[in-house]
Amino acid sequence: MNIKCFNCGTTHSSNFCPNCGAPAVQPTVPIYQNPHMLNQTKPKKKKGGCLQFFIILFVIMSIGVGLYSQGVKNLESKDTVNKQTEFQKVTSTTPEQETEILTILKECGLEEVESITADELLNDVNEDGEKGYRIRSNGINNIILYLKSDKSINMVRYADIDLYSNGETLISIDDIIVTQDEATVLQMSCEESISSVLKSPSTAKFPNIKEWHIWKDDKKIYVQSYVDSQNSFGAELRSEFQFILSLDGYTIKSLIFDGEEYINE
Repeated sequence: MNIKCFNCGTTHSSNFCPNCGAPAVQPTVPIYQNPHMLNQTKPKKKKGGCLQFFIILFVIMSIGVGLYSQGVKNLESKDTVNKQTEFQKVTSTTPEQETEILTILKECGLEEVESITADELLNDVNEDGEKGYRIRSNGINNIILYLKSDKSINMVRYADIDLYSNGETLISIDDIIVTQDEATVLQMSCEESISSVLKSPSTAKFPNIKEWHIWKDDKKIYVQSYVDSQNSFGAELRSEFQFILSLDGYTIKSLIFDGEEYINE
């Protein structure tokens, strides 16, 4: 029986085509036109493609994580600078140093530093390298803070009274300050007492409370101010005075008026 070669189209009756050599029965897989390539297989795909992809992906991710971490560190560094307190900026202290200083100030009754300014006139007063600052705390101005060169406290003072010195808290500000209400009562009482010793009390002019210096220690209250009044000849003179009173404010321990001591108990 004659058959037609499926490969070259030659009609023949053999098991193999006499023209191209292809078998009489068509194979289930294609063969190449060139009979010399019948035993060759298709080229294999290269292995390792996925591995290379994951290696490249890992490197890219590692670089990204590194850049992100560095960015976070830079932001944190900027935040640290931005969060620096006014106290740290003025005194050039670290957060740890600031904490130690504020702890001692609280022991002196100074609960919160409302403001702080450097005063070059206070530098090197007690020792070389010392820096002086004026602080406001508890509504009280001109509290003096002296810091050593290592940023530790050398001294805290108010109205010539040492609150802290030589590494020791000596007194609390609450023991030496006078409240606004107390100051008003003392002012009125002292004005009345001073008027009683004036030559012409009706001409007396006392300053406002801002020019009165009132403080106390653990035993006495001190009041200092001045008065303008006319003397016997009608000339207006200014006289300074100082009271020392008991802590309750009712007993005058001492009165110095215009340099003359009128009361001394």
